[in-house]
Amino acid sequence: MNEARRHATAAATDDDRRRSAAADAAMRADVRLLGDLLGQTLVRQHGAPLLELVERVRGLSKQARDPHPGNRSRAELDALLAR
Repeated sequence: MNEARRHATAAATDDDRRRSAAADAAMRADVRLLGDLLGQTLVRQHGAPLLELVERVRGLSKQARDPHPGNRSRAELDALLAR
């Protein structure tokens, strides 16, 4: 591959990375907005206790993915959902 082609390929790759990073940032902002709107709706329709429960389940679900043998998040999540 000649030098000019190598440079053009590297520049195109950098542009792709920048576009991808910008798209990722925009999607994260959209997801954050949707989460905020959902939280506001839950509070308005059913009160803050439901939002607190949803956030607790969400947090435990994320923690339960940790494969560490001492992780009790899955058991706590199962108990919470069994109520």
